Amino acid sequence: MSATGTRYPLSQLGKPLQHSLNDLKNMNISDEILHLTAADAGKVRFSNWGPKEAYKAICKAGVLDRFISDAWVENHYRWIVWKLACMIRSYPSKFRDWWCSRKVVEQLLYRYEREINLGHQSVLKRIHEQDDNPAKHMVLAVADIKPFVAADGGGQAAAAVARKYQLVLTDGWYQINAVTDPRLERAIAKGKVSIGSKLSICGAQLNGDAQPRSPLSASSNDSILSITTNGSWLAAWDAKLGYQRNRLVLRSLSSVYEDGGIITVLDVVVCRKYPMMYTEVLPNGTRIKRTAREEEEERRRAGAELHQHWDDGGGGGWAPRFHEHGGMRMVQSRGKPLEEPSPTKPEERTVSAHFRVQLCDYRSNSNSSNSSDGGGSEQRMATLLLLDANELKHLDICEGSRYKIYFTMPYTLSDKSINNNSSTIHLKTTRKTQWESVSDIDEATLASTLYIPRQISLTATLPTLDKGSEIDIAVLVLHSTCSGEESRTIEGRALWYQTLLVTDASGGLCQVKLKLPCRPLKGIDGQIVGFTNVTREVHDTKYSITHLKVGDNSEAFNKQKAAPYMQQAINSVRQWAQTNPEELQAIKQRVNQFLL
Repeated sequence: MSATGTRYPLSQLGKPLQHSLNDLKNMNISDEILHLTAADAGKVRFSNWGPKEAYKAICKAGVLDRFISDAWVENHYRWIVWKLACMIRSYPSKFRDWWCSRKVVEQLLYRYEREINLGHQSVLKRIHEQDDNPAKHMVLAVADIKPFVAADGGGQAAAAVARKYQLVLTDGWYQINAVTDPRLERAIAKGKVSIGSKLSICGAQLNGDAQPRSPLSASSNDSILSITTNGSWLAAWDAKLGYQRNRLVLRSLSSVYEDGGIITVLDVVVCRKYPMMYTEVLPNGTRIKRTAREEEEERRRAGAELHQHWDDGGGGGWAPRFHEHGGMRMVQSRGKPLEEPSPTKPEERTVSAHFRVQLCDYRSNSNSSNSSDGGGSEQRMATLLLLDANELKHLDICEGSRYKIYFTMPYTLSDKSINNNSSTIHLKTTRKTQWESVSDIDEATLASTLYIPRQISLTATLPTLDKGSEIDIAVLVLHSTCSGEESRTIEGRALWYQTLLVTDASGGLCQVKLKLPCRPLKGIDGQIVGFTNVTREVHDTKYSITHLKVGDNSEAFNKQKAAPYMQQAINSVRQWAQTNPEELQAIKQRVNQFLL
């Protein structure tokens, strides 16, 4: 048995829907064809000839009825009839004669040959039956746009408040319901996405029924495809439906939308890596953020309390064991958890780690316009928050290296203490996030990106920088002052504040404000220190002093612990101070005038 009939690639037929409704009516195209929807296509009859007659016709042509069902014929009959109507509306002179039962039978035989005899499965059949990953790059057509109706259940009802539309997507063989994010819904409301549009989709997720289902079963309606603006865009009119050759599509940072949902994959360079931070959730729900040094001190304190608990006779044969992210529980020497020996034993800590990296695109034109709302072409920076991190992951990521990062999520920045540049997009990792190191780096391409290797900024040049700029400095401490009293922030952290007046070989003066998780540094006057990720605040023109802030993202170094570029800068400042005593003395006298 073989299917008959000529198949025409769309690219050879020309752009569709070039005829007006009146033109089509003048060509005697029937209203049934002109107004047919995918929902009603299954009701079409050709002189009382419908799905039942089609079933008999293909069986007579050689189809084995034990391999198909009434539901199989009815499903394909519907999509074939809708396809024929769409083809006639777009190319009436070529396909108007295809509106007949003979063409339906030809198409049914072709589908039987492909699906049953050859075992080829369409995209949505594979997704419904969970034989493939819905995150792969595919092109689907919008068959219908319906008002969103939530299923029974509080969670679904809450979602209905935010959602307006539900799409019916098809690969031409089967259908699936789909929901979108608010930005894509706005594109639907504006008519940018309409019935008949083709969507190029990457990174979709299958929600609803967790069990594999046949696309012909009624329960298949419980499976919902979740698509996002950051993972979808309008496909070309002649794009072939189904899976695409490139399984995942790169997204440029310039085309990422803050409210556009999950981003499938980015091809980026790490411009900056910031220190590890820790967040502890106390039993009363209070959250305390700490630096790595603060967390180390807190672990020592918790350990000391625990040892005191043993010394008081409350621990028995117990020993402490820390969770991966700093949490602590009591175990015996065999490692098995025990019941509490005493109601006064220390509380278990719940601690998670995170850190941030600054990213830029490796290629500035990597799909910048592939979006349902279009995308910009200007290069853009991003800050990625790595949640549930660990020290090993922090060590693995290197500045200046290229990575492909899969499944990240944009979010709105709520921490006002973080430098918030309006042009910077803020991302965070998800449970599905994966990193792939890419060793293939072209130096010319890297030079065209926004990545700038770390370098030392001279104090005399800081007045010309923008407020909020992050810099690295190597400076000589001329004078230091401190508050002397412990100060607690709203996060419950015990911090001391200290102010340094510093300079370098350029002769500029800076005031550096420090927040310290330990007591203020003593004997620091005359010392040479390197700081990274320092924020430039304001420049005092009256005294010609630039104010700098050292925050949680900043780090201080001496020569031994510093990176080579910082070691070189520290040596340079030390050499300048030793060989230019008169120049240094003049700067000190100027500082003394401020202090009097």
